[in-house]
Amino acid sequence: MSTAPRIIRIEPAFNHPAVVREMFERNATYLTMAGYLPIRARDTSLPWFRGNWAANGEPLVPDAEKILHNSQFIEAARTFFGGAPVRPTFIVINVNGPMPAGDTHVDAPTFRGATRDQYPLPFLLCMGHCGLFEAWRVIQARAVAWFYGGPGGTFEYWPDGLDRPMHCESPPFRNVELMSDNDRIHHRIGRVGDPGEQLPRICSSIL
Repeated sequence: MSTAPRIIRIEPAFNHPAVVREMFERNATYLTMAGYLPIRARDTSLPWFRGNWAANGEPLVPDAEKILHNSQFIEAARTFFGGAPVRPTFIVINVNGPMPAGDTHVDAPTFRGATRDQYPLPFLLCMGHCGLFEAWRVIQARAVAWFYGGPGGTFEYWPDGLDRPMHCESPPFRNVELMSDNDRIHHRIGRVGDPGEQLPRICSSIL
């Protein structure tokens, strides 16, 4: 039996999903992920775009508080970590085109005195991987919400480690949220779109 943290699925994630969908258009444009990657990886980047709607607990765009303070997300986070206090912190937006499965990874962690505001993400990832700073780790629940009705787009994760079986949360994802511990569980987004679909070429010059 797995002793790893659970995945909590909430459906529907939002009572008024049309409001959230409209925010994507209102707050465009989004930067290609190629801008976040090392130079050697930029020419082969996936069609993956990103934006920030909240940081340090403060909304950065109008209506972001509807997501940041979503009562279902907060209650799921409390449940996930056994009733611990919850402080909503940031909202990261991802927009994906047709693409193969993303890289298997853990998200950048946060430590007391070492956050993404102070240090680059690769440095925080090194702190997390080395295991020397666990006494200072800030435990974070991640609410991952989808607005997608097409083929693929699964959430694939390894709750018992990469040498154990992969688990999967599958579509439909039209208004779904998953609560997970993505700082410590390896995961990825599965293929998005039909298997034979033409993939757009993305580089750091496309914004």
